[in-house]
Amino acid sequence: MYPGVSGGPLVDASGAVLGMITSGLGFGGPAVAIPWVLATQTAETIGKHGKVPRGYLGVGSQPVTLSAQAKDLTGGQERGLLVVQVAEGGPAAAAGFLQGDILVRLDGSGVANADDLQGLLGPNRVGSAVTASVVRGGELKDLNVTVGTRE
Repeated sequence: MYPGVSGGPLVDASGAVLGMITSGLGFGGPAVAIPWVLATQTAETIGKHGKVPRGYLGVGSQPVTLSAQAKDLTGGQERGLLVVQVAEGGPAAAAGFLQGDILVRLDGSGVANADDLQGLLGPNRVGSAVTASVVRGGELKDLNVTVGTRE
C-alpha cells in the first residue's frame, strides 16, 4: 500500500466499510486493516473519556505451569499467573489477593499468561466488578474485584 493511503476505508464490492487501512501503524511494518467495529469503538471511547482507559488489577505476575492438583481444580487448565506482587491500595489488594495466589480465571475466562489477562481488562471493564478465581493453598477461591485504571 502507498503511504498516502493510510487512514482510508477498506470497502467491499458493495461499498460497505469493513475497516480502516494503515501502512504499518507508524512502525514501518506491513499494511494492516483495523476492523471497523474496533475503530468506531475506540473513537467512541476516546470521545467519552478523552483516552482509552486500560483495566488495572494491581498485581505483578508471572506465568506458571499448574500442578496436577491445581489442574484438577480448574478442569484441566495447564497454566496460570502466579501473583508475585500485590500493589498496596490497588484493586487486587482491596479484593484480598495474596502473594502466591495463582490467577486462573477472570469472570469465567481462563488466564494462562499476561496477554490473556490484558485482553480481559479492556476499557469496558474499568469500574466493573468481576470474579477472579485463584488457586490458594490447594483450593480454588473466588475473589470479587472492581477493575481499576491507572491515571
